Amino acid sequence: MESIDPGNACAAFGEDDLVELLAIAEYHEDAGSVLMNLAAQAGKQADNVVEWLPDDWEAKLQGMLDLALRQSYAFAFRTNRSTRRAPGDARPVKNSEGFHRFAAGFTGAIGGIGGIGMTLADLAVTTTLILRSIQQIAAYYGEDIDDPQVRAQCIAVFGLGGPLTDDDATDTGLWAGRIALSHQSVSGVIGAVVPRMGRTFGQSIAARAAPVISAAAGAAINTVFTRYYQKMAHVHFRLRRIERRHPREQVMACFERIVLLERERRKSRKRRS
Repeated sequence: MESIDPGNACAAFGEDDLVELLAIAEYHEDAGSVLMNLAAQAGKQADNVVEWLPDDWEAKLQGMLDLALRQSYAFAFRTNRSTRRAPGDARPVKNSEGFHRFAAGFTGAIGGIGGIGMTLADLAVTTTLILRSIQQIAAYYGEDIDDPQVRAQCIAVFGLGGPLTDDDATDTGLWAGRIALSHQSVSGVIGAVVPRMGRTFGQSIAARAAPVISAAAGAAINTVFTRYYQKMAHVHFRLRRIERRHPREQVMACFERIVLLERERRKSRKRRS
């Protein structure tokens, strides 16, 4: 496994599963790309903007996110019914991911031009686009998106961090949360992920409200958010595929260990370069 020794945490897994878990860990770490860093710079603009936003804006945002997720849940599924693909059919999924990133970027630019009011209105559209793409990724990994439990897991992807924050310190909590959400209903998952989405999306909305950069930030951040959650959907549903053969807790313990080792390997390589 490329000099990575996961130790006892992965003792129950064969070579094929370990290779797959390493590939998933690499995909997870690749979510922090140059585009993410650019979006993080835009996110820093949010600090100044937040000072003049109403005191209750975060609570209102969470309410809007809750409504957006419930509406997107139904709409994304209905519009995906005519575009089902066979599991493992990679090319249509990749093309679709590109389309959803472009569409989200376009709506983000429009929302940015219109200021924070339009940005909030864009929230439901962007959420639907992202969720629609997540559902298609789930189907690619053999999930039945007619199953309400699978659709709930599509929403759970929104609880797996965000591109504008450094989640290194909270990875353990995130993945523990992933286990906790594994048997929740749609309403239960929405209730669990909305507070985290509120923190993550709140940064992007505040950044887009900053003067001058709002339109550009709207396009860039929407594209980055879509790309991030697409990647996390691949991570989530690839792990679920392994969890069909192994206990979920064992898979997550091994995966967390491999992620930490992969992260250290990358840091070490960067120090040497």
